[in-house]
Amino acid sequence: SVQMEDRMERERKLWNEHKELLLAGERAKFEEEKIRLYKNLQDQLKHEQERCQRLEKKLYDAQMQSSEAQLILKENGRERINAIYNTKEQCRKEFHDEVSRLHNQFQMEKVNELTRVQQRMHELENTLDRLSNENVDASACQQELILKMETSEKACVRLIHDSITKLLMAMDSSSHTYTKIP
Repeated sequence: SVQMEDRMERERKLWNEHKELLLAGERAKFEEEKIRLYKNLQDQLKHEQERCQRLEKKLYDAQMQSSEAQLILKENGRERINAIYNTKEQCRKEFHDEVSRLHNQFQMEKVNELTRVQQRMHELENTLDRLSNENVDASACQQELILKMETSEKACVRLIHDSITKLLMAMDSSSHTYTKIP
């Protein structure tokens, strides 16, 4: 029993030593991974800082260009305003002249169009009278055709009825012939 306890104690010590070695190995792996991740984060941070510096420089350059553009605009502003005003006055005069010309042209075209429409109305009235007369003739012809068609239709129905009756009689009499065939 004492031997057994000694043996168990030795095994416990061995197990504890083994466990400590395993834990030390895992701690070392964890530390290595932590150092690697920390280095990656530092690299990413450095990359982002460089990117921010580039963006800040672009922003500064854009602001400088904007300031220069504003100065140029202020210098040229008065000249442009005067040129625009003169152009506007010239356009207004041309517009009024064009409106007067178009008004006169429209009046002439309106008179010409009215004359043309009146002539066309006269032509259409004549055509309408002619078509009305033709329509009366066509209606009479249509009535005659309808009567002929109804008569023909009745004759066809009678003929089909007679043909079906004869066919049924022929089929009925021939059915006796087929029943005798084995």
